[in-house]
Amino acid sequence: QWIDGHVALLGDACHPMLPFMAQGAAMAIEDAWVLADELEKRDSVPKALIYYQSARHDRTSAMQAASRGNMKTFHHSHPLARIATYAPIWVAGIGLPSFVRSRQDWIYGYDVTSTDR
Repeated sequence: QWIDGHVALLGDACHPMLPFMAQGAAMAIEDAWVLADELEKRDSVPKALIYYQSARHDRTSAMQAASRGNMKTFHHSHPLARIATYAPIWVAGIGLPSFVRSRQDWIYGYDVTSTDR
């Protein structure tokens, strides 16, 4: 629950991010934009806050999950495990750079100002 009456949390206060996607600050900025937009559009603060939380929940949850996944993927202590993880990524980055970038579109291609959010 991010909201209570006329009070709302945003950023790490309501959806703390592990650092493995480097998106904590970006999520807070997106939250602020959506919160301001909803406050401008709605006729009451509590209603605007409900829409804000609803609009942001799925994206921030997905980012949290991706960050947890990166923590498990990229932090192996054994050298062979690191090679087994990093080598295919390195090869894909060289051989299929557009594929690698396309896998990040949901992060970097997201437009919080879009009406389609």
